Amino acid sequence: MPTEAKVPINITICDRKFPLRVEPANEQLVREAGKSVEQRVASYSERFSDSDAQGILSMVALENAVKVLELKSVRDESPLTSVIAELITLIDTELSD
Repeated sequence: MPTEAKVPINITICDRKFPLRVEPANEQLVREAGKSVEQRVASYSERFSDSDAQGILSMVALENAVKVLELKSVRDESPLTSVIAELITLIDTELSD
């Protein structure tokens, strides 16, 4: 079964265009991510008008990294995580006997 060809898109961040090729299933997600970054850049630019683009982008990157780690922490601490881990252990035990 042939895979779908990647589609070309352009994402603009800080007035710079980035030509990308993405999987069709990910196109909307990538566009939304680009829009989110651009909105955060605009927000930080208003708050810190004396900062350069690199400083603003660094703050956006830090903010996004914190969000990713928070989500990872929530997922790792989920009650389902421990239940799934126990089930995997039981399955492994049964399969190895």
